[in-house]
Amino acid sequence: MSEDDFAAAAGPGRSSGAGGKHRGPRFTWNPQFENTFFHSLCESVSLGLRDGSTFKPEAWDRATQALIDKHSAYANKGHLINKTDNARKKYRLWRGLREDPEFYYDPRGRTVTASDDAWARHLQKEPLARSLRSRPFEHEEFYEILFPDVIGSGGAPKRLTKPRRKGTDTLIAPDEPDAPGTAIIDLIDNGYINPAQTHIPRRCRPPP
Repeated sequence: MSEDDFAAAAGPGRSSGAGGKHRGPRFTWNPQFENTFFHSLCESVSLGLRDGSTFKPEAWDRATQALIDKHSAYANKGHLINKTDNARKKYRLWRGLREDPEFYYDPRGRTVTASDDAWARHLQKEPLARSLRSRPFEHEEFYEILFPDVIGSGGAPKRLTKPRRKGTDTLIAPDEPDAPGTAIIDLIDNGYINPAQTHIPRRCRPPP
């Protein structure tokens, strides 16, 4: 399931089409574009181009150029920010499923399974997780590096905010409304490994 599909499932006003704070002309993502984009952001993390939960302008520039060089695909900065925002929200839902003790994770199929009763209980708390049912979860190895502060959606506290620092681009918190002039404060140190995770985040591998 792509982030575009997830945004559509999230409801009106959350798609990657025209309209909205960062949106411009529509850009259509495919799995190859996603892989190149997230791999570029992971490289930017290793180069120190992330400050807390925000990426520096150079990180977006590198990702834009990577898409051009590898796919002749021209995405603007707004497309990249929206893609990252949706990926963070989707990963938060996924962590909620992985952290739920009633769910079993199949690493080969990259899916979670549970009884119908367990699904019903979880979806009562987090209805949007329905979009991840019986679907393989893509790019988890990238998301573990890009969003180390994300806590599962099962009743996690909302993140606090602080004024935006000049020279950085804010990634909007998934559980907060889009408030101008705010950025996410990390509640967890970037080196933290969630006990529910079954492996330590890997270094980014070059896209095929």
